[in-house]
Amino acid sequence: MPSRIALFALIVVATSMFVSSCDNFVEYTVVNDTDQDLLTWASTRDCGAGVGKKEDYTETEVVPRRSTYHYGHSNFEPLQCAHVATIDRRLVLSDDRTNHGATFTITEPVSPQGDPIPERNQLPGRKPWHGFRNGPPIYWALTALLAAGVLWALFLSARALFRLRWRQREV
Repeated sequence: MPSRIALFALIVVATSMFVSSCDNFVEYTVVNDTDQDLLTWASTRDCGAGVGKKEDYTETEVVPRRSTYHYGHSNFEPLQCAHVATIDRRLVLSDDRTNHGATFTITEPVSPQGDPIPERNQLPGRKPWHGFRNGPPIYWALTALLAAGVLWALFLSARALFRLRWRQREV
């Protein structure tokens, strides 16, 4: 009976993880009609917000010159903004139509805006508990499940040690 309950709990947790990640899928297309390569990535921040933390951005992808690139990425947090930049990481476009399969066409002349955006690995990271505290409810459920498992293991270990010691006293 306990194994059935554990299997049911595992199925519920796995299903909720799958369902929560499907809502945070970003999909868009970049048409590069220029003579230079471009970069694209998505972020969890609003397009007007400044540079954030490392975890706010997905991996950068290169869009070769005179080509079309379809970008698709799933994330635990909702992705809100698509970015297109030059190779030296100066923004050409920031748009919030990321989850509707939008198409962004970049044509000549390319007019980059502002200072270069730092690479993802150059940005500071969040504190370890930030994602847990502000994350989806699945984090809380997984933590509660882990804590219950640890407590159960401690209980079983203590009971086994107590029984072993009790048997040694009787002999």
